[in-house]
Amino acid sequence: MVEADLDLVLEMLEGLHRESRLLLVDPEGSIAQELLALLRDDPRFKVDLIRDPMEALSKLEQDRYDIVLIAGEVGEFSGEEFARLVRTGPRHRLTPVIFVERGERDRDRVREAFEAGGYDVIFLPIRREELISRLENMTRINHLQQRLMELNHRLAQLANYDALTGVANRRHFLDRFRLEVERARRYHRPLGVLLLDIDHFKRINDNHGHQAGDEVLRWLGKLLRENFRKVDLIGRLGGEEFMVLLPETSPEGLAKAAERFRARVAADPLFFQGEEIPFTISIGGLSRVPGEEETASTLYSEADALLYEAKRAGRNCIRLPAGHPAPPAS
Repeated sequence: MVEADLDLVLEMLEGLHRESRLLLVDPEGSIAQELLALLRDDPRFKVDLIRDPMEALSKLEQDRYDIVLIAGEVGEFSGEEFARLVRTGPRHRLTPVIFVERGERDRDRVREAFEAGGYDVIFLPIRREELISRLENMTRINHLQQRLMELNHRLAQLANYDALTGVANRRHFLDRFRLEVERARRYHRPLGVLLLDIDHFKRINDNHGHQAGDEVLRWLGKLLRENFRKVDLIGRLGGEEFMVLLPETSPEGLAKAAERFRARVAADPLFFQGEEIPFTISIGGLSRVPGEEETASTLYSEADALLYEAKRAGRNCIRLPAGHPAPPAS
């Protein structure tokens, strides 16, 4: 197991031992009184008692709880209806919901609770040891679920994004590129494409070392993320070649965005180990509504040919198709 994986597992295990936050919804208060007496002075649990169901739903939108305890009927809602409302909130889709009721254990009632999205039914009276054991088990389940969701998110980031530059990797970018082309064609909307490449990147590696070359790539990734819109998709296709997709962008908007970024890179050198490393980029780009026969591959090929023209023209410049507005002078 690599060190990063071990760190994630340790984080998951640490989460199992923190204080548990419980939200107890009890309009009448009698069940709450009995539960609070059983949990009094136990540092493992912090219980928030709320009598008003709408206030409880508002609280659930603001805070994160490990367990939601529902005591019988909840105002105008049945316990099952209120449980469904809890589970529809984005913060608490996976939070265990436990019904608390008086009476003998009833299998049919437990089945109904499960069908309503509940995790358990606690019937009062109950021994303190059993109550704590069941709450601890449910808390452990919730902590594991939350940690697994975080882990899955981080694994998705690792799978879809380039570790060095922080932008989409080639596979993820090309998958999104194909989807964006289909979307632009279906809705007859313009899609901007910029293909850019670091000028004389081999010379940077030769003169300053490969570590400096990696830092240049990292710096360019940072500039890309900071200077394009959140709706734009940025990807590293390999080596020093990057691409940016600009949905809903006219040829005029594309030319302005390309020149603005080219000028920003030229004016913002990397400082590495006390040394200034200036570098520039060349860009090929286009913007239009994709035609019926056009694909992500054909648009890439066109942008690549325009990038080659920019390289032949002396680098540190932009080339767009005939008919596109010229990039504004910096």
